[in-house]
Amino acid sequence: MTVLHNKIYNPKIDYLICKQLVKTLPERYDEDKMRICYRNNKAEKPYEKDLINIKAFFERNDVLQCTNNTVKDLYRLCTNENILFKDEDIAIAVQKDIRDIAAFVNGIECNRNVLFQILFLLHYLVKNNLPIIPYASLCGSLFYAISAREDFDAAAIYGKLQKQAEKYLTKHNIEDGENCIKLFNKYADDFLAEIDAVKVGYYGSYARGNANEYSDFDILTVFTDEKVLPLCKIKALEFWRAKLPIKVDVAVINQSNFDDLPQGIRRSVKFV
Repeated sequence: MTVLHNKIYNPKIDYLICKQLVKTLPERYDEDKMRICYRNNKAEKPYEKDLINIKAFFERNDVLQCTNNTVKDLYRLCTNENILFKDEDIAIAVQKDIRDIAAFVNGIECNRNVLFQILFLLHYLVKNNLPIIPYASLCGSLFYAISAREDFDAAAIYGKLQKQAEKYLTKHNIEDGENCIKLFNKYADDFLAEIDAVKVGYYGSYARGNANEYSDFDILTVFTDEKVLPLCKIKALEFWRAKLPIKVDVAVINQSNFDDLPQGIRRSVKFV
């Protein structure tokens, strides 16, 4: 329970929160190795060290009691840069509406996306006493939508951020999870025939053998290059959600782009 003290929830959220705040992540990195580094506090690469330092920050600081200095420290860990505030009280800014936070951030010379990401995370934790994952792209979009007074877009993005965290708070029966592999193998041929896919497999925690009651079942489907992936993903989700008893996440890719997948997926995937 690193990020939100005295609250029981899936520790994967801790990892995802810390990872989203690391600004030195290269385009390609080993997801599995990142998770191992996070758990064991052993790092080799600079971005792995940043991840562990951010984790240590949350272990030292109760984010429900944030101050100017804690925000400065977290910003420095995320960006390797220092930030100067004037007389503003960050602790008060954190507890205001996110529109006020966006206005506050706009008045400061810094990496504004990162500062908004940090203050939005802290604001949400203080206000709701619940975790939220500050996905960098979504937080950036939220910041610009709020700044541009695009209320409809801002509300939609805010809802997406909430759902991303909520899905990791849902538990399922361990036996249901274990049964997913059997059901997946049972229906894989039917899926390939119905969806017209090249091959299908599962990856992630169930493929690695370390799934728990919070884990969803991750499926990878490979299609020929002429297939339109968004439509293929909708069909794949419909098929597997009707067959499997726990939450399903589906990744789809064209054959020629397989090597573009994250290394962690390529390493763990088990094809039928």
